[in-house]
Amino acid sequence: MSLLVVLTALVCAAAAQQQVESAAGECKFRQFRCGDGQCITALHRCDGFKDCRDGSDEVSCDALPEVHLPADNATVGARVRYAEEHLAIELHLCGRQYCSELSLRGTGRYGKLRYLTATRCNLFGRGCGNSSSNFNLSDDEFPPGEIELELQHRSSELAVWRKGQPLDVAVVPVASDYRTLRVRPSYWTDDMPVEFIGAPTTEQPSTTQATSPGSTVRPSSSTPAGTACTLLLWSCLLMLRPLLI
Repeated sequence: MSLLVVLTALVCAAAAQQQVESAAGECKFRQFRCGDGQCITALHRCDGFKDCRDGSDEVSCDALPEVHLPADNATVGARVRYAEEHLAIELHLCGRQYCSELSLRGTGRYGKLRYLTATRCNLFGRGCGNSSSNFNLSDDEFPPGEIELELQHRSSELAVWRKGQPLDVAVVPVASDYRTLRVRPSYWTDDMPVEFIGAPTTEQPSTTQATSPGSTVRPSSSTPAGTACTLLLWSCLLMLRPLLI
């Protein structure tokens, strides 16, 4: 049975990366509808690679909520409106060329945070060089609703915890020039509003909301790797969860 589950999961992950057409003009759960009606996985929306034939998945991607977060333990709060279709809350701390990513997936045993980390990602948090995770198939996703986070830029890492729970911390290594913090859903089918609270500088607005997908297109002949593939496989494993219980 375990071999069948693994093979099924691999087939599911491969199928999820294929671009599909929707005869009815509607896309499936956690899919993004391109401008020409094509459906792709919403994980590839604003990832720095053209997945839609018309390139509409890479339009205006700079609309992501972001805030300047310098080192020296600078801290900012973030109130996130999470929905089921988002699957995870991604936090990207970026420099001029690369980002580190911390993807909050939900909670595990005893209510502890479960997350995925990645380093040396592109400026969209994709195509990462290294990634690791501490979540399991039995872990729970966040329930839909408001999630309030505290984010701190330490000397060599980004630390994140839920408000009121400072001992349950998720961390990811960051480079010395990383200063820009961006927040996005893993599967960007619908907007995920974010309000920054107590920002450490006066350059950014107190409230920022993603109203459209966004960023400059960055053509590449390669395909996204690292966290994107991991998240696709994880989504498939969630569908197989009843077989493992």
